[in-house]
Amino acid sequence: MYALAAISLWLSPFLTGGASAQEADWDTYVLNLDGKPVTYLVDLSLAERAPMRDRRFAILVRTRLLSPDANGMPLKTESDSLNRVEDRLEGALSSSLDAVYAGRYTQRGLRQFHFFAGDTTGYREAVEGAFAGQPGRTWMARAVEDTGWSHYFDELYPPAVELERIRNR
Repeated sequence: MYALAAISLWLSPFLTGGASAQEADWDTYVLNLDGKPVTYLVDLSLAERAPMRDRRFAILVRTRLLSPDANGMPLKTESDSLNRVEDRLEGALSSSLDAVYAGRYTQRGLRQFHFFAGDTTGYREAVEGAFAGQPGRTWMARAVEDTGWSHYFDELYPPAVELERIRNR
């Protein structure tokens, strides 16, 4: 995801503004939940278009961190592996289902990725392929109908105060 976001930002001046071209607006923030941090990475630009009627299913993929720190966050040594999984998930689900990657959060030794798609046929196979070659990394995935995109607005999108902080940076 990080590599894709960097390439997207670099290429954005060269892209034409066609009807289907939409620039992502990735940002991060941290909240405190019962004394523990929850970190978020979210594409804020999706709020302008959501809910998308042609992508009414949320695909949620969760993985357990292999060696979280005392706050439940990944250690630096695990970051590369998690980034590879994230990039592979995005590639697999976007190519097989035209899914949109909305973001992720990390808390208490878990990372959950959120995608939205119009169909869920074969999503488990795509997820399984993304996790191939990741020894010891377990995952769970589920697809749910989410016509209002509540998994985006209620779980990923920043609360008003945090959104203001992001906009003021």
